[in-house]
Amino acid sequence: MIYARLSYNTLNWNQPSGPNGKSRNLGVHEFDFGFGFEEWLCSDQLILSNKDGLKYHYGYLEGIHKNFRANDEQHALTLFTINCATGQRFWVGVIKQWRAVDQNESLFIINQNPQLINTMRDSVVAATNNLAIAVNKFNQHVTNQNGFQLFNIKWQAIQFQFDINRPINRNNSVYNLLRFWLHRR
Repeated sequence: MIYARLSYNTLNWNQPSGPNGKSRNLGVHEFDFGFGFEEWLCSDQLILSNKDGLKYHYGYLEGIHKNFRANDEQHALTLFTINCATGQRFWVGVIKQWRAVDQNESLFIINQNPQLINTMRDSVVAATNNLAIAVNKFNQHVTNQNGFQLFNIKWQAIQFQFDINRPINRNNSVYNLLRFWLHRR
């Protein structure tokens, strides 16, 4: 099993939700830029067709960018988040079958969906108080600058289970996972 942390989100990961619950530590992406690229993870707008016309749900996980290994795709991804204002951790969902997306496929999806990309950019503008820096970072991902991608994962089904009233028990080993990496267990 592989665990992946998501940016905290109060809009069920349909779009960036602003600073509430996000890290307050300098050097953490969601603090520095006011949003995380995972914040669109459950948006139905990201169910898109690839070059072959097959429909997938596209998204981004920082853990894939940071420390993806080829055999990771053989394992389910269990997603969790941390509300940094309260310190509570929550399960978000499970993606049982998924594939990493390479830069070429990410650019194809971006180029085929310019209106969607503009909508995503507008949602960054609406959610962040650090406008110029946030939009610049978003644009780096759109153009694959410096090895960043806007989309780096695709799947066909997610079991969404986020419940603000059911935090992860402190005795669970996931409670000690802090970084936005893929954590293999």
